[in-house]
Amino acid sequence: MTRITDYTSLAVAAAADVLPIVDVDDSTMSPAGTTKKITTVSLFAPLGVLGVSGDTTGATDTAAIAASLTATGRAYLLPGTWYLASPIEVDTNQTIDACYGAVIEPASGFTGSYMVTLANPASTTRATIRNLFLSVFWATNSSSGSIGGVQIDNTGWTSPGGRNQQPDPAHVLQGIRVMRASGDAYHFDNNARELRVENCTQYDTLGYGFYLGDSGGSGSGCTDSHFSDCTSGQSASVIEQDDVGKRMAQNHLQLRR
Repeated sequence: MTRITDYTSLAVAAAADVLPIVDVDDSTMSPAGTTKKITTVSLFAPLGVLGVSGDTTGATDTAAIAASLTATGRAYLLPGTWYLASPIEVDTNQTIDACYGAVIEPASGFTGSYMVTLANPASTTRATIRNLFLSVFWATNSSSGSIGGVQIDNTGWTSPGGRNQQPDPAHVLQGIRVMRASGDAYHFDNNARELRVENCTQYDTLGYGFYLGDSGGSGSGCTDSHFSDCTSGQSASVIEQDDVGKRMAQNHLQLRR
């Protein structure tokens, strides 16, 4: 709750995402002689609704998203350009979502290999990622060089696992658009099982459009997952090329290019 001490601040609050509350008999209210106390309660913060900060370093937006996911289990991004200093990390039963007009970009000092990842690969279950527009525009970082879109990697997962004791991680991805990633637009590997990937698209990535790991490799890859109405535009390849037929047999795929 935020204290407001003058009517100018009240006007600003009323135009923003807060609800003004007026109490009587408070002589501290300015101008002198006014006997009202005005406080505000945020209308949107308890719902995980966030507005852009304008901080191009990415520090403020990244911290706000992380704090909202921790406090409410949800972060819903309002229109504007969002800058990330590091990946959005989504944990068990958390949802990252955005409305039309929200654009997410890596800041110039971005650290990490993907824009969105899992918070705890060995235990995160039922993470939901939807309606994000990730505009990488071939940006690079100072470590691995490339920045991909969304990485689902449950390295260390054992079944049943996670807080929900699920047999599979079973994450949900819906309505995501990845634009010009310098890495893989979507990367699914290492126990990425029972995913629901719907209406996810990418365009002009320098890596794979959709990378689905091989279950015969070091991890158990991406298996038993469902991909529907997904489109991979211009890219190095639609899906990982070692054995495309095998990858399609291990998952239910409806991919267009």
